Amino acid sequence: MGEQLAIMKLMQSCANNPTMPFSAAIDAEFDSVEFFNPETQQVEDVSDLWSFQNTPKVTANLGFTKEFALESGSLVWSGSVSYRDDTQIFEVPSPLDEEAYSLTNTSLVWYSNSGQWTVGLHAKNVLDEEYRVSGYNFGSTFGENIVTGYYGDPRTVSLSVGYRF
Repeated sequence: MGEQLAIMKLMQSCANNPTMPFSAAIDAEFDSVEFFNPETQQVEDVSDLWSFQNTPKVTANLGFTKEFALESGSLVWSGSVSYRDDTQIFEVPSPLDEEAYSLTNTSLVWYSNSGQWTVGLHAKNVLDEEYRVSGYNFGSTFGENIVTGYYGDPRTVSLSVGYRF
């Protein structure tokens, strides 16, 4: 978290056009969930154990854009940090549940004075955060307890070149 805080402070100090921070808090709870427990042979209220799937309590995003004037055009640096709180993949707790994580992205794009050329260098998930976005828990359907997780993209860096006719 220290690296992300340093990046956020750098973004704040460099930005001449910060995007407004956006944060969402969701207080999703079940009023009542009646579940038949085969072990006790009784119907039980499990609303305090179950959660809405893929619904973190807090999500937030902070971004910036900084433009530098050059003789040949302009250079635009932008970046963002997004946060996603603990997330339960299914209503029932499972090994697939994901802890809170943050992602950091940045781009540096040159725009020619004529507006015809652009060259950009883009980095996503700069800190190479490993995070799970989905998965399946097959239980013992096939004779084994099979759990499969799907993960978000690792750090990616790309270069783009554009020309407008």
